[in-house]
This record gives sequence, C-alpha cells and structure tokens, in this order.
Amino acid sequence: MNKSLIYLMMVSIFIIIVLVIQTIEKENFNGQVDTPIASMESVTEVEVTPAPEVAVAKPVVGSIEELKGYPKLEVKTSVVDGGFKLAIDDGSLSARSVAEESSYGTIIHLVERDLQALDGTEAIKRRYDVVVVRPDRMEIKVYPAYIVDEINQLVNHKLKLINDKQVVFTQNRIENGLLIYDLVVMNVENGEVNGVVQSFWKVAMDSEEYQEDFLVSAHYAQRDNSQVNKILLTSFLGKTWLFQLDTLAVTHSGSSLYPAYGDKGSKPPRELLFPSPDLERFVYQSVEENQIITKNQFTLVDTLSRKTLNTIHIDDSMTLTDPGIVWNEEGTSFFQEYADASRAQSTYFDNSSVVFAEYISFYNRDGELIRTLKSSSRTGERMSVFGWLDENSLLIETYRSIHNEVGGWIKGTIVYKEYNLRSGKLTTYKSIKDATLLVKPVLVPIHNGFAYDSKSFVVIDRNSKKVWSPDVKGRSFITDGQLYTTVWGGNSELVFRWNDELKQLQLVSDEQEIRLQMISGDWLIRKESRGNNFVYKTTTTDMVRNAEGLPVLPTGAFGWISSSREWWKDTDDSVKTNETSSSRLVGKSRYGKLFLRSAKEEKSSKMDTAYQYYGDYEVEFTNAKGVKRTLQTLEKLELKLESPLESMRVIPYKGFDLLLFQPVDFPFSEVYDRNYNKLYAYAITWEGEAFPLNFQYASTDGMTRLETIPVAELGTHALREGNLIVESSLNEKLLEIEWRLDIEERTFTLTNLRDVSAEAESLYYVTDHYLSLLERALGLDMGDPKVEHMNKEQLRAMFTELAWNSPGFQRMKSAFEESEAAGNPSQAFAQFPVRTSYDKFGNIRVTFAFNLMNGIGMIAYLDAILKIEDNKWMFHDFGTLETEKSDYDISLNGVLIKDNLKH
Repeated sequence: MNKSLIYLMMVSIFIIIVLVIQTIEKENFNGQVDTPIASMESVTEVEVTPAPEVAVAKPVVGSIEELKGYPKLEVKTSVVDGGFKLAIDDGSLSARSVAEESSYGTIIHLVERDLQALDGTEAIKRRYDVVVVRPDRMEIKVYPAYIVDEINQLVNHKLKLINDKQVVFTQNRIENGLLIYDLVVMNVENGEVNGVVQSFWKVAMDSEEYQEDFLVSAHYAQRDNSQVNKILLTSFLGKTWLFQLDTLAVTHSGSSLYPAYGDKGSKPPRELLFPSPDLERFVYQSVEENQIITKNQFTLVDTLSRKTLNTIHIDDSMTLTDPGIVWNEEGTSFFQEYADASRAQSTYFDNSSVVFAEYISFYNRDGELIRTLKSSSRTGERMSVFGWLDENSLLIETYRSIHNEVGGWIKGTIVYKEYNLRSGKLTTYKSIKDATLLVKPVLVPIHNGFAYDSKSFVVIDRNSKKVWSPDVKGRSFITDGQLYTTVWGGNSELVFRWNDELKQLQLVSDEQEIRLQMISGDWLIRKESRGNNFVYKTTTTDMVRNAEGLPVLPTGAFGWISSSREWWKDTDDSVKTNETSSSRLVGKSRYGKLFLRSAKEEKSSKMDTAYQYYGDYEVEFTNAKGVKRTLQTLEKLELKLESPLESMRVIPYKGFDLLLFQPVDFPFSEVYDRNYNKLYAYAITWEGEAFPLNFQYASTDGMTRLETIPVAELGTHALREGNLIVESSLNEKLLEIEWRLDIEERTFTLTNLRDVSAEAESLYYVTDHYLSLLERALGLDMGDPKVEHMNKEQLRAMFTELAWNSPGFQRMKSAFEESEAAGNPSQAFAQFPVRTSYDKFGNIRVTFAFNLMNGIGMIAYLDAILKIEDNKWMFHDFGTLETEKSDYDISLNGVLIKDNLKH
C-alpha cells in the first residue's frame, strides 16, 4: 500500500471520530452555557415566523471559566403592526444597547449588562453580548462577547460591519492594574472570532490618563467594493491608532497628540481631526490647552508617519464654521467656511457653531489653497456648500440671512449655484416645482459635514442647470440605494422616502414618542423612550399576490357600500315625483358628450343647499355629429348634487377621454365621519366610440369584476403616471388604491394598495389642532381651549405673510369682524379638516371646514398648505374659499374665491 493511500485512510478515520464525538456531545447537552468570543460555535438558523425567535450560541469544549455561571442575555420578540419588537431584558432591567450598527441588511446591537460578581462580594461585572438581527429573514442571533470588571473611565464603544459577514468592535479588559483595549473581528454568521488586535492601548488604572482619557471617535476607510479595510481611532487627549484590517497591524500615535474638543460636563466631547476618505492623511484643527476653545490654525498630517505636511492659518478676525472641514469623495480637496467676526451671523450649539459664510476656502490634498470663493458684499449675500457634485465641482447655496424671533439666523430664499474649482466659474441653477421635468435627474444629498437650515437633499439636472428641492428640512439616511428624510413634525417624527420613479417624496412612517435610530433597507429601527426595546417596522406591505403580481383580496371586498337612508320613501311634501326625463350629469369630452338622464317617476327632494334624486338613469352618449346612443341603465341610483345639473370630471388621454362621476357630487356633504361614495368610469375615443369601463381585482375566487367601486367621498382622486389613485376602505382600514387602465380591455385593474390609516390619523391630529388655531385667528370665540394661552402676536407668528394676506382668509376674517362690529357676533365655528394628505414636497395639504350657521349647517371650505419651519407646522398659504349657497342672508353665502396654493 503506497503512502498516499495510507494518508487518505488516516484522514478519513480522523474525520469519522470527530463527527462521532460531536454527535455524543450534542446528545448529552440538556442546557445552554454561554461561550466567550474566543471559541464561538455557529448557532441554529431561525425559521421565518411573524415575530423572530432568538438563537443563542451553543457551548463548546474549553470555554473560558469566567463567563460560565453568569446569566445569558434574554432577547425576546413580539409582533407589532408592521413588524416586531425586540426586547432586551435580563430580569434586572440593566441590559442596554450601547452601540448599534446597520449595513448589508444586518443590524448589530452591542448589549451591556451590570451583573453581581459570583464570588459573593459586592463587585459588579459588566458583560457584553452581540445581538445580530436580520429582519428580512426574521432571524436573530445572540453571541456572548466578553466580561470585565466595572470601570470608572468613560467608554465610547465602537462597532462597525466591515463586510457582510464580519463586525469589528472594541473591547476592554483588566490585567495587573491595567485597563487594556483590544480590537475584535467577529463573524456574524457563527460568532467565531476571526482576528484580534490585542492590547493596542494600555492604561494604568491609578494614573491621570485613566481618569482623563477615553476613546472619542472612529473613522473607516473602504475599498471600491465598500468593504472596510482601515480604521482610525482617536482619544480625548489626542492619541490615534490606525488599524490595517487586512494584516491586523496597528500604528500608534507615539508622541504626537491631537486633543479633542469639549469636556465631560457642559460641552460634549468631539474630535478636531478630519481624515481624508482613504485615512492616509488628516486635517487637525488646533485647540487651546483647556480643550474648549478652538483656533483658526490647522495642520495637515500624514496618518502613518505623523509627519506634518502643511499648516493652514485663517485670520483670527474670522469666525469659522466649526466643525467645518469637509473632504470630497476622492480625497483630493476639502473646504472651510468662515465670515468676518464683526458680522459673522453665527448660530451656536453645545459644542459647535455654524456661520453663514462670506468666504469659502478650498484646499488640495497637500493643504495648498486652490481658491477662495467670496460672497457679494454689495448685496449682503451669504453662502454655504450644499454638497460635492464631483471631484472638482460643488453645489453652493446662496441666500440672504434672516434674523428670526429667537435671536438666531435662518436662510432666506435659497438660490443654488454650481461652482467649478478649476475655472472658478459660478453657474446659477433655476428652481422648478416639478421634478419629473428634469431630463437627467441627479440626487444630491447634503454633505456629511456640519450644515444648518438646509434641505436634506435636492435633485438637479446638470445639463439644463435646473434644481428641484423638497420643502422639508431634516436629516437624510441613504441605505441600499434609497434616500430617506426624517423631520420632526411638532408631535411626531415623520419619515419620507424619495421615490425615484415618481420623482417625489412619499411618507412611509409617522410615529410619536419613539425616535428613529437606524434605517436598514426597508426597515425602520426605533428605540422606545423608556425601557430596553427596539421596534422594527417595515416600510413595505407584505400582501398575498397572484402569479401576475396582483394583490389578492377577499371575494366581495368592495360590495359593502349602500345608501345611508331611504329618504325617497318619505310621505311628506318634501319628496316629489318627476314625470319627465331630465339630465342630471353631463360630461363634455373632446369627442362627444355623455349624459346621465333620469327615467320617469324620478324621486326628488330639495334640501337647504343640496338636491337629492333617486330612480333609474340612462347613460346616453351623443357623438360629434349629434347621433345619440344609450350605453347602459343604472337602476336604483341615489344622487346628491349641488345643482339640478352637474358636470362629470373629464381627463384627456392620447386618443381618448376618461370620464368619471360619483352619484354624490355635493362638495358640502356633512362629514362628521368619513363617508363613501360610488365611482363610475367611461371612455370616449377619438373615433366617436363610447363605452363604460369596468373595475377588476384578484380575489380568492379568481378575478372579480365590478361596474363601480366605493371611494372616500371627500378623499383624494389623483392620477399617477396614468393610473387612477383613490381612497377607499377595507376591513375598517383606509386604503390608497391604485387602478391601472387598459383601454383595449376597457378595464381598470387593481395593481397596488397601501394602508394609510395611521397616516390619516396623524394628519387629523395635526390639522384638527391647527383648525383651532385658525378659528382663533379668524376671531371666533368657540375655539379649542388648549390654544387660549396664545396671545395675538404668538398666533400671528404661526402664519406666513403669504397665508395671512391670502384673499380667502382675509375675506372670512373681515366678514366675522364686520358681524362683531355690527353687534351680531358670528355663530360660526370650526368643524373638521377634510381632504388631508402629504404632498410630494413633504407639506400637508388640507381643506379646513367651518360651520357658518350654528344649528343650520352651512359649510365653508378653505384650502391650505401647512409647512414645517423650525420644527413646527406653519400656515404657509391659503387657497380657494368656497361656501354653500342657501336662502339664508349671510355675508358668506355662496362665496367662491378661486386661488391656487403656492407651495
């Protein structure tokens, strides 16, 4: 037998023995013992369930004794609407997540717990566990990390996913009176440690360094494939460490110190070190010895050798944006903004300040000045960098500064300009209101430095030099190619997602009393304000779809709508029978006219301000030559109209017109609660052909066809890329439903739906309160007592000049003031907000309703836009004012002031 065969046989026998031993160990294991990071085995995968189960690492032979006996981390999950809750609790409520990280569809929590030592003393042990969450897989794993004695030094934990399989974090340990820091690389698939940089920092626990120094920040460099390959750590007293993750080599700062800014009390610490994206060099802003006063002196340093490459000094008569150094993505240039201290127009925060700049200086990679952009002193213009467009171009904001009521500065109307570093050319962009008009749109998020009172992103077309911007100002998250913007809406945190296909913002979340922590793909991760819970909610709605991708709904999903009251059966004189046929609705197409005509014995009743009809109705088409044809008969139809003859909505398409009508076509329907109506659809083609359009949806029994669908009576009815968007209801939930038109098949098909119940509730919460404010501003004395504490000046401050001077608002205000002056105070009062929605800019569009006659019910509608300014909603503009027309003699009877809203 040759040596190769003998060798193969020995290897085979060894493998079999190992497998047998592992099987015996698994059969003898009846509990779970925590395992240290130095010897971690894989964990069992979790099955997909509505709430993910938690898998805890299994023990292995040779575990470090110190972790044994201490209670394992209990992580529990429970189902919440739209996702699940992650609860971290060890029974003593001491468990807390001290660092979080999100990337590659994975969320990492580093959980800290204070535990009583097992030796019977009162000593406290501090234990750390790594919790790995993959919400798309409904998978959670827990890996024990390390345990250490309680220490008094401030600990800022560093945690980073360096690729889709590994996370790096700092850990500390105590040996022989030394606090020792290690850098650990862990595999998030099985909890095994793939590498450790041991003892990169040792601190004697009886030293001043132990009392005064601590880790402050971490910077990460990435390869082209987005994998982290270098880490730069800094300490408060100025130590730095550069880690090469490929080799796990570390470079210490030696004698070169780069102290941070701040203190442990009133001024939160932050660093003054600004590395290039590749971490090969950094700019350091000098600080006074007390570390709470920064200088206008900068040093460019080689990270590896600590060699000074250049020094930069900005005149001490200037006030700088601090922190202000921002590199471009290529690491070839950076900038600093500043202004003359005598007219700085600065806004100060706990540990930083922003300056509306008069100068922006640009430097190359070697710290040499390239150019300084100066604002126009003649016009008083100020400027800020919005973001880098490429290696040599930037988008600049120019504006006039406005001194606000609290003594700070805000930006006036912003004009965006492109600045070229090579040529020094400044090119103005034209602002547009419709992002779909941009031929080659490019999304530009705000730069990652320090900015104030700027939009979180804009969309530009560099060829045509046009720009679209949202109205909301907040912070941006970019994850998996998606951009989210969060903004505080006064009572809740709003999260918008940019829809690149539709070129507009769409609200995806609106939560109160819980702040957003992270975003991962389609998942929003929030931390509850109390307790140790994280709430994971998805922004996508999982619904059952058929093979064609259509949502599957229950059979009969839209068969619930019916008449509210059979008034036509009344025997009093208010109900009449019409013996002749009359037209009640007419649709004027480019290619003919469509009529809804009553049959004989139509029932009718005149209310104070509306006309009611009931009976059978023929849908009649008259073509361009005057030829008439009956399309269909609608039986037992109830109508409620503003006048005896109303118009259908006509929407032109290429080659045909779409006509829509609702039997209840009365804008002042009482809406103490949301009412629903039927929607009918017809098409008239350029050839002069007319036909009804059906609706169909996928149901459990196949495709269900309908001649009409229920829609919210005062809800929105919009078109989106040719599709019809309506509000409706299913299982007591308010839905936004999208219907795709196929003119060849003469059918609308339900292709998508979105639950907007929570959004509608939140909108009502805001708009109802602002309706009370509006009521007060109009001089009515029946307002919400919650707003009584606002004096006239405070109330006026809630309105922009545009809103306050709008004709509809002023018409109502003057009418109520005239009644008051005449000794006949108005009995009008605010009733309800209707037609509320978020628009594509992030504003609230709403129609406010007032009852003009107490006890009678005459309604007035005033369109409005609410816009967030300084973290509160403002009355930005009022639009059309329309009131009911009746036989009562009041000043606002039948008023119609058409006025387009200005966003």
